[in-house]
Amino acid sequence: MRDPKKKTCLTLTFLFALISIILVSVALATDYWITSNPVRNVTVIKATASINFGMFHGKKITQSVSKTVDEIWVVCSSSHSLCGWSIQMDGDTRGQTFEREIENVTKSTNPVYTMLSNRGMFSFNLWVSTLVFLCLGLVFGLVILIFTCVNLATTPIETITGPVGLYLWNSLACFFTFIGVILYVVLYMEDLKENVLRPDELDLNWTSRDKTYLGWSFWLVVVACLFYAVNITFVVILGRDCSAPFQKKASMNHIGMEDVMSY
Repeated sequence: MRDPKKKTCLTLTFLFALISIILVSVALATDYWITSNPVRNVTVIKATASINFGMFHGKKITQSVSKTVDEIWVVCSSSHSLCGWSIQMDGDTRGQTFEREIENVTKSTNPVYTMLSNRGMFSFNLWVSTLVFLCLGLVFGLVILIFTCVNLATTPIETITGPVGLYLWNSLACFFTFIGVILYVVLYMEDLKENVLRPDELDLNWTSRDKTYLGWSFWLVVVACLFYAVNITFVVILGRDCSAPFQKKASMNHIGMEDVMSY
């Protein structure tokens, strides 16, 4: 009969890995990685706004004379290693408009104007790297589920399919997810914290400086990373419990061989 403690550790490892996968998936699918409440530095007409967006999409609500709601789309130019925001619904139009904005920044001689964060642009490399590492974390999260099921259903002979393998997969999932978190924090600190507004909004005296924060979608990924870390603890306990019977069995085999030699 399987050790109840071992079965409990394996079950918790499976559940925590599943929760981590769900959390990261929900985070990638939702639009609250960044939340902001920009203001307009004009005293004639009072205007307020709220912005939230995720890795691909978002929304802006502006309250002035009337209330307007705009969808925000993340648009990137890999050739310029830049990303920005657009309210254009058509993908081709978004790309063309963004390319023109990049050209305007490139041609400008004003050093303030040419600062990427001041013109509503941010690093493509950091953005895509965050996605890649989070996706790698998801892949190894799925590997954890598969090998945990193998351990629950059978007693693996190969080391890589046993506790050592589970330790490796959990460590890799935690590592890649953690790197994704760090990369997005760097992106936030370098670009997004300064500005999340488009160039045309900046020209109308809108500002989001010191009014932009990491949203709950981002924190879901942090929690997922913590669940992977807890899983590593479970696997360490599992490996310790499995090693004792193995050592005992090896010792008995050694004694048996000595008896045979003596005979």
